Amino acid sequence: GRELCIDGRIHFTMEDPIAKAECFSAIVEQMQGEADAQVLSVFVGDSSGDMSAMLAADVGIFMGKKGEVAELCERFGIELVDYNASSQPKASLSDLANRKNAKTTPNGILFRCSAWSDIRKLFEREGVLADEEKRAPARVLCISGSDSGGGAGNQADLKVCSVFGAYGTSVLAALTAQNTHGVHDIDVVHPAFVEAQLESVLCDIGTDAAKVGMLATTANVCAVASQLQKHAVQNIVVDPVLVASAGDSLTKEDIVQALISELFPLAAVVTPNIPEAEALLGWMPGRINSIATQTLAARELKKLVPGCVLVKGGHARGSADTCVD
Repeated sequence: GRELCIDGRIHFTMEDPIAKAECFSAIVEQMQGEADAQVLSVFVGDSSGDMSAMLAADVGIFMGKKGEVAELCERFGIELVDYNASSQPKASLSDLANRKNAKTTPNGILFRCSAWSDIRKLFEREGVLADEEKRAPARVLCISGSDSGGGAGNQADLKVCSVFGAYGTSVLAALTAQNTHGVHDIDVVHPAFVEAQLESVLCDIGTDAAKVGMLATTANVCAVASQLQKHAVQNIVVDPVLVASAGDSLTKEDIVQALISELFPLAAVVTPNIPEAEALLGWMPGRINSIATQTLAARELKKLVPGCVLVKGGHARGSADTCVD
């Protein structure tokens, strides 16, 4: 039963409310038949379409603040109880199930949470996550621009997260109209909205690492640096995106000084390509034309970066397979 619940795989997808409730009941019945001990069923929903399944569970949890569900609960005599991990530090899933069973309201009770971290606490206190903690996927926050062609930017970052079994979250700082022929247009996300995206992710889901890519403006560089510091984000990789692979500029202004002063001090590693390394050092384009000059650039950049520096060789003449430490 435990593997079916928390193995991280998607077992079914459906939209029909009745089908959800029937499928959930079937899964619970199957688990009860296979388990040696009593099975505690939990359903987390976020809309009125999940009401039947939430009420069928031993613990039904509504995630969010949608007024529609609150109105339905009031109309049909269902009690809606707010749960918060910090204000109820000892409550477990069994406690909530016992509260539901002891409730005299004939139409049942639902619990409302506003953050996934609260739900996780319930499982931790039940002991369900004790053996799974090491297997929890790493959370990676991808802060970058959107690539409409899907070959780079935020789309590529999230694909890499999926390949390596990490849980990728997304913050967009810019939008690009590009394809295999080049970058045709750029639109910048307002820094206040960049901050809002970061705040939403970091105050709830959190992150174990961050990959910072295209930011496009000084204001966005400062907004991202501020939020990363505010939430004490660790394991930050900064890819100082200035120039696309095809040679197109990916900034609306000169952001080099902002990157060096605001973001580089936070980075565990900085990963410029050759044109970006030249721009960061104020070198003329084309100066990095050998392994020796590429190595020199990395050493010069290290003077600006407390962490590590990796100068990528994708733009190098000849083979890019050589690695120099």
